[in-house]
Amino acid sequence: MQWAGDPRINLQEEKGKGKAYQVRQALEAIDKLVAMRAKTAAATVAAPPAGPVKKASKAKSSKGKKK
Repeated sequence: MQWAGDPRINLQEEKGKGKAYQVRQALEAIDKLVAMRAKTAAATVAAPPAGPVKKASKAKSSKGKKK
């Protein structure tokens, strides 16, 4: 199983059940996705606040103005 983007796993039926190695691949992929999502969620929660938002000042400039 390659892990380029989302995991794609081929599950084939064998005697009414999935093949053992394919079931293991599926479980590993699920574990990896859960870990990735937990890591992303933890990073989002642990991110420091952005701080106060400063508004752009409307400073008057004499540059470029014709009198």
